[in-house]
Amino acid sequence: MPVAGLLSKYKALLVLAVCASLSACSSMQKTEQQKYEELQTSLFYSSYRAVSNNTIGPILTAVNYSQQVAADTPQNDQTATASKEEGTLAKQGVNRASLHALLSAIYSFSSFCTWSTVEADLSIEHATDDSGLYVAYTSQSLAQQCNGWPGLANQFSAKASLLEDSDNLAKRYNGMRITSKVILGLHAVQNGNGPGAQHAFEELAEKINQPWLPIAMHISAMILDPGALASPEKIKALIQQQDGLTYSERKKLMKLEELAKQNTQKPQKATKETKELVKQWTLEGLVEFGNIAADATYSALMKFLSVLGKVGME
Repeated sequence: MPVAGLLSKYKALLVLAVCASLSACSSMQKTEQQKYEELQTSLFYSSYRAVSNNTIGPILTAVNYSQQVAADTPQNDQTATASKEEGTLAKQGVNRASLHALLSAIYSFSSFCTWSTVEADLSIEHATDDSGLYVAYTSQSLAQQCNGWPGLANQFSAKASLLEDSDNLAKRYNGMRITSKVILGLHAVQNGNGPGAQHAFEELAEKINQPWLPIAMHISAMILDPGALASPEKIKALIQQQDGLTYSERKKLMKLEELAKQNTQKPQKATKETKELVKQWTLEGLVEFGNIAADATYSALMKFLSVLGKVGME
């Protein structure tokens, strides 16, 4: 056979071999579900899970007990009337599923994706009703986005949507309603859903008299959405539409305007700083809220993070 014919034959065989190799590699690629299951068996996952699972329980027991004692303490008539609702919330205690979900949402914003996944898993495990599952699935969707698994994120988001139409969803969640809305708001911010984020934070903003907070979350969502036309000019116009804000409140919004400008040149830096502001404003809002359930949740959260730092996992 002529040399040219041999070369042609070898080239054809080489092409077939390469195609077969690529096909085999493609078939061996792990699905998002397989990656998720692999993560759940990793040492990093199991180590953090052990710390969280063995720490959150005792912390919640202590926090809920202190709230129960405060609720049962005799008060004068005026104080008792004013705090009747808070006392009821205190007796109900902090919902463990919600605490895990809030931790998960905060971790995902800090790009601690494995920790976020652990907390979302624990939230699902400790959910006792549709309300708990609704928030747990939402936090898990956020965690899967953090992991870079959009298919799984959509699956958990769909599960949450199936529960969303329940008429008594907010009522059954009682004192944790604000916390659950905050988690949903964080989910909206992460998804670039400005109107959704604004709506989710409106009740918290009204309770703490911080009218700038919903629009701040709306703008943050615009910055975090790569497909949005979050131009500094558009954001500036949005800020100017807000009436009755103080100078310090406008200053917070102007910080986001600066980050929108940075977003065109240094998107990673702008994204990181925006997420940090969202996390900071969210936690500060919960603290300022003053509701027994929200305060107790924050107290439990801070105690857990303190313990986490002491065992060297931060």
